[in-house]
Amino acid sequence: GYRAFNHDQKQLINKIKDGLVEAALSTQAWMITSGVDNGVSKLVGEAVGTRRTFTQTIPTLGIAAWGTIRDRNQLVNDKCEGSFPANYTVTESSRMSGQIALDHNHTAFLLPDFGTHRNYHVNEM
Repeated sequence: GYRAFNHDQKQLINKIKDGLVEAALSTQAWMITSGVDNGVSKLVGEAVGTRRTFTQTIPTLGIAAWGTIRDRNQLVNDKCEGSFPANYTVTESSRMSGQIALDHNHTAFLLPDFGTHRNYHVNEM
């Protein structure tokens, strides 16, 4: 995964990012990842985030289980309804929660709720 890259391979990482962006732009493709702030999903988020302009945005959809998202309470209002747009920030104190933060470079998220908590291995949607 993305964690396996070290700093000496920065050029390779940049080439991968550039290739992803160019392929998506030339085909008008959407990027679909897990939407979280680590691994390949983070690499994709960084790639599209650095190339985002007022007229050129690559739709980047993150799909992650609701129970795995860190600070997910920020995504709902007092009536337990989804908030749009959501104001989502991850604090340092929440980084040790055993849950994963969403990547801020994704343009949209689907967060199905399977009724599980911190279960990253859901087999069916």
